[in-house]
Amino acid sequence: MRSITDIIEREPRLPTLPVIAIEILDAVREDSSSFTSLAKVVSSDPGIAAKVLKVANSSFYGLSKKVSTIPQALSMLGLNVLKNIALGFVVVDSMKGSNHGSFDFDLFWRRAVTAGVAAESVSRLIGSQSDESFVSGLLQDIGIVVMHFSFGSYGEYVLDEKKITGLPMHVVEQNVFGFDHQELGMRLFEKWGFPESVIIPVQFHHHHHDAPEAYQTAATILHLGDRISSIYHGRNNPEAYRLVCKTLKQSCGVDEESTSRMIDSVAERCNDLFACFDIRAADMKPYSQILEEANAELLKLNLSYAQLAAQYQQEKERAEKLACSLKEANEKLKTIAFRDGLTGVYNKSQFFTALEYEFDRGVRYSRPFSLLIIDIDHFKQLNDLYGHRTGDFVLQKVAATLTESLRSTDVVARYGGDEFSVILPETSLGAATQLAERLRMAMEHTPVIVDRNHIVVTISIGVSEYVPGGTANSTTQLFDTADQALYQSKNAGRNQVTAIDSSSPVESSAWIHPRADAPEETTKT
Repeated sequence: MRSITDIIEREPRLPTLPVIAIEILDAVREDSSSFTSLAKVVSSDPGIAAKVLKVANSSFYGLSKKVSTIPQALSMLGLNVLKNIALGFVVVDSMKGSNHGSFDFDLFWRRAVTAGVAAESVSRLIGSQSDESFVSGLLQDIGIVVMHFSFGSYGEYVLDEKKITGLPMHVVEQNVFGFDHQELGMRLFEKWGFPESVIIPVQFHHHHHDAPEAYQTAATILHLGDRISSIYHGRNNPEAYRLVCKTLKQSCGVDEESTSRMIDSVAERCNDLFACFDIRAADMKPYSQILEEANAELLKLNLSYAQLAAQYQQEKERAEKLACSLKEANEKLKTIAFRDGLTGVYNKSQFFTALEYEFDRGVRYSRPFSLLIIDIDHFKQLNDLYGHRTGDFVLQKVAATLTESLRSTDVVARYGGDEFSVILPETSLGAATQLAERLRMAMEHTPVIVDRNHIVVTISIGVSEYVPGGTANSTTQLFDTADQALYQSKNAGRNQVTAIDSSSPVESSAWIHPRADAPEETTKT
């Protein structure tokens, strides 16, 4: 599993912070000339400057007079506000991408802008005006975008799992990756040199009660901004609304009417900013208007509660059946594509895909792994004697025994006919040989009973290892070595384990692992 440091420092698909963003952050650190420096940096990029002026003249800030230059905007808005507006534009532009799979960039940035506007609106409402509220709210979920760039499709890993489990997104992230987007965003901001007043609230915006006391209010503001964004862009709008009202009432003594007015104002302020950020979005309606229109529509339909309930239940059942059918179809497709139809383990194609992946990982990180090739002894005779139905049952039994005896990280596949293959990540040749012997013994002592026939099934195993600096320089060589070892096991009388040591580039050796019931000796070749 990849670490945060690995992603931040070495992910090639992660966009780097543009030079102008670094220059903006550097400019505000110069106490004596920060005003002049910031104005110069922002003005040097016509695109960013135009967007900053557009925001400054929008209803979002409601300036008393129009500004036409960056120095004018600075004098009206202040150093930190203008810095944060400019940084917001730069980061959003650098982190935009194309919609992919379950991940919708357009929706993500609509939610982000709404969260930023909402956070700033909450800070105004509770009298805790902060220059950082908007940019912190805008970028609080930037870790999600980083995860998408790093893992190919965030949606396939997290959003789909969230639908299945119903767990909060940051909890699913912890389960899948070992860290969540809060922590990842915090580390990214640290690398970029963002101020602590942004970093720490972002780190705790989902569990704001755990934030350090000095940053609890800021973290709570971001948390509420995220909730309000969910009111407009989420599925459980009434619940999000209820939680926002409850939190503001308990924490700040704000009544529901004031909260409702603030939530309505977010929609109007967002409409101006969507265009500034080049985000495609229809005009947002105030939440109270959305509720009114919904109620009017219900009245117009003139449906009784019972009728609505029955209709809802029917649609729910239909949707559930459709979802179940789609899930079953997808599972069948996955099974057909990746699994052997008889045994349920991976098929030959998926085995080679997994082998290539593990080989590349071993080369990249200088990590060993081992490969087992397994053949069922005298399988043709068994088929001839008991019939193909019994033969199929034996194949299933062997597959089940292998699967039950191995780790969840190991890869078991049916290579073809009566042959199986096993990939053992992070496993040396010695450990793999011992494991292979345990598999051999487990199979030998697992009776196969078919139609009152007690069949003793044995297996022969060949073992090879990839080790950095060894002679196995490709998956083909690695497989051929294991296959050669299997051939030696069969020549030695079957029901044997043979390993070939290819760790030395000069020479290689093979040995037959002594069976537990055999005399204490080792045969070298």
